[in-house]
Amino acid sequence: MIRNHLLTMLKMIAFVALVLGGILTIKPAQVKAAEVPVNLTATLTKFQGTRQLPADAPVNENTSLELHFEASLPNNTAKAGDTTVIHFPKEFNILSSETKAILDRATGATIGTLTADPATRTITVVYNDFVEKNSNVSYTIDATLKAVSSEITEFGTKNLNITSNGQVVQTPSFAYEAVTKGDQAGEDLAKYGWMRKDNQDKDYIAYEVRVNSSNKDLSNLVLRDQLGTGGVTYDKNSFVITKGTYVYDSGAYKTTGFVAAQAGVDYTLTISEDGKSFNINFGNTSQGYFVKYRGNIDKTVVTRSQDIQNTAVMTADEIEAITKVAAV
Repeated sequence: MIRNHLLTMLKMIAFVALVLGGILTIKPAQVKAAEVPVNLTATLTKFQGTRQLPADAPVNENTSLELHFEASLPNNTAKAGDTTVIHFPKEFNILSSETKAILDRATGATIGTLTADPATRTITVVYNDFVEKNSNVSYTIDATLKAVSSEITEFGTKNLNITSNGQVVQTPSFAYEAVTKGDQAGEDLAKYGWMRKDNQDKDYIAYEVRVNSSNKDLSNLVLRDQLGTGGVTYDKNSFVITKGTYVYDSGAYKTTGFVAAQAGVDYTLTISEDGKSFNINFGNTSQGYFVKYRGNIDKTVVTRSQDIQNTAVMTADEIEAITKVAAV
């Protein structure tokens, strides 16, 4: 009798343990992260190099488009882990890759992480639990774009066609135009400059100068160059000079047989102590020359509203001085 009672008790204990074990091993249903809608308004500012353009100025492949988004989350729609993704069209590249904290405008608290990915042409915001515990969450996003000329086959009025959560984000339209390219026949001096970023994401200006394009037989050929904007200096280690023969063909000067020019033999380079002017003396020559160098930019001095001026002057005994200006 006692034995039967003990067996019954053991069976009951085993049953209860089995039930409790089942309860304890039941996992709560996991809530998947979702892409949530956000109210977005955008403003557009255009820059050519460091110079801000008028609002109605046309855009080309050299124009930087700076977009400023005002974003607000509808209340009670987002939770930790949810995302908002902004998609940019293939015709325009995002210029920088970055990951950074995103802040609530009212409180300054971190509400998530923003990642800009040029490879996928997306900006993704991943929210933390701040969005669950607070209402009227809003933040800003900034992005700089440039046109991908190979993807744009028609000129005229363009829209950026940016989307988020399947909805088009309204942005100002603009006129897109081709860049006038080509060299002028008989143009013995030409100068160009472009804004670039190095591998540490620092801005600099890449300069190129074409000298004696007609391969004239010249005496005392000199190239003088002067930076006209404060906060910009030459990178003294960036100068690359080649020499050879220019051939004008199909609206452009093309190099033939160009080789590295030797300092002290083919030319003498003198850079001023302040790094804002230089002279290159080529002596007596019938060679054409191609000069490449870069200008470093001090962002504490140079503002986005400035033109960065650089003037080149070519002189020789047989010709009048030729002046070219590159404004970036």
